[in-house]
Amino acid sequence: MNRLLDKLIGDRLGRGLDFAVDLFTQREGGYHTFRIPGLLALPNDTVLAFCEGRKYSHSDFGDIDLIMKRSTDGGTTWSPLQLIWDAGELAVQNPCPVLDRSTGTIFLHTVVNRRDQYVLTSDDQGQTWSAPRPISVRKPGWAFTWCCPGHGIQLRSGRLLIPGVSSTDGEKESNDAYGAFYYFSDDHGQMWKVGHDFGQGWNEFMAAERGDGAVYAILRPNRGRSKRIGGKSNTFWSVSTDGGETSSVPAEHLGLPSPVCEASIVQYSASPTRLLFTNPAFPRDRYLMTLKGSADNGQTWQVLRRLYLGRSAYSDIALLHDKTVCVLFERGLKQYSDKLTFVKITIDPAWSRE
Repeated sequence: MNRLLDKLIGDRLGRGLDFAVDLFTQREGGYHTFRIPGLLALPNDTVLAFCEGRKYSHSDFGDIDLIMKRSTDGGTTWSPLQLIWDAGELAVQNPCPVLDRSTGTIFLHTVVNRRDQYVLTSDDQGQTWSAPRPISVRKPGWAFTWCCPGHGIQLRSGRLLIPGVSSTDGEKESNDAYGAFYYFSDDHGQMWKVGHDFGQGWNEFMAAERGDGAVYAILRPNRGRSKRIGGKSNTFWSVSTDGGETSSVPAEHLGLPSPVCEASIVQYSASPTRLLFTNPAFPRDRYLMTLKGSADNGQTWQVLRRLYLGRSAYSDIALLHDKTVCVLFERGLKQYSDKLTFVKITIDPAWSRE
């Protein structure tokens, strides 16, 4: 079935894109594969694109470096490959950047071997980075925690809010042991505290602040969970009204079909509230990278662009100062890890104002 789809679809980007470039491609710089995008756009339209540089294979394990490219013109031209952190034969994973708008400091969260959490900082818009600093955000009974890939957010209160995953199993990788939680800092990244714990059964997630100040999260269930609870989708949503310290019980969202995969979400505008969402929208497998928008606080969603019809997986969204939408996503003809592609899209003004 997949081979037939690949043949019929081919390797073509969708229509209506303002700009597109394959930013990270297999074998570049001596790396076997690049995966797991993180994207951050700064107020002056400097754009930072992060990912994992996997040295010898596609595998989630083994020798993996933290990699970046940087653009100073809104994503039109890019720097060469920049190595941020090489931890020897260990795996440095899940880049999750967030900007503190009041200080200008960028916090780049990451995890080593899905066991130890670290944060790096930059005070010069990503030109240089501090040494990794270990942080600990755990509750009793958790063996390990790590940040989710994509990006964190800063709330209007100034709080830095990061999505995380916990594991109650200290001996082996087990989907059944994974859970999702928020962690946050109210002192400009000096201390990080555990926020709401969604419990076990959840995996990677991402969040956006709505115009009413509530935090809207999109969660990926652990493999098999949706079927076990009788669900028809692999996308669930939850709302927090206290900055991520508590949140509603995740509910299935039938308007956001997806395979079991990470997805990205961002606030497009606060007044009126507009949210944007990207994921591979083909429910049976990782195909059909799609940009959707919500004009009603995430209750319903409409397709704004089909970015790529073929194999695709993880993605992240960022906005330039003029509301141009930037997306960095995994795609390829043979496998979704062939390359990471960066695209820019202009949203129809009628949708953004209606």
